[in-house]
Amino acid sequence: MEKHFGKRGWKFGMFVFIGFFFVPVIVFMQLLSQMLFPVLLAFRFFITGSGSTSISSLELNFSEFSYSYTVLMNFVLLMALGTMKDLSLFVKLNTYGAVFTVVVIMFIISVGTHAIIYPSE
Repeated sequence: MEKHFGKRGWKFGMFVFIGFFFVPVIVFMQLLSQMLFPVLLAFRFFITGSGSTSISSLELNFSEFSYSYTVLMNFVLLMALGTMKDLSLFVKLNTYGAVFTVVVIMFIISVGTHAIIYPSE
């Protein structure tokens, strides 16, 4: 790119590429946090027996456990995973992930087949 557009064109191209790369990363972080927050609320309710399982607000609030803490927890966890040098852990987790994906698919097929065969139950 530097050969065709010069140094300034190369810098602009890299800036645009990095900017486009950040959009999916931000969306991914938001989706992870939005899916994890209700799960953490339910775990807190089932373990302690106190607290609410309903989401009152997604605004920035650090006075109690809120969505803001979930975003920070995701950020710290993903940064720690991103800085790991030994990737053998990911290979092992991916192996288990493939096995559990097959288990989930088999479960869905078996429940669907059971529902088709015995519709009144």
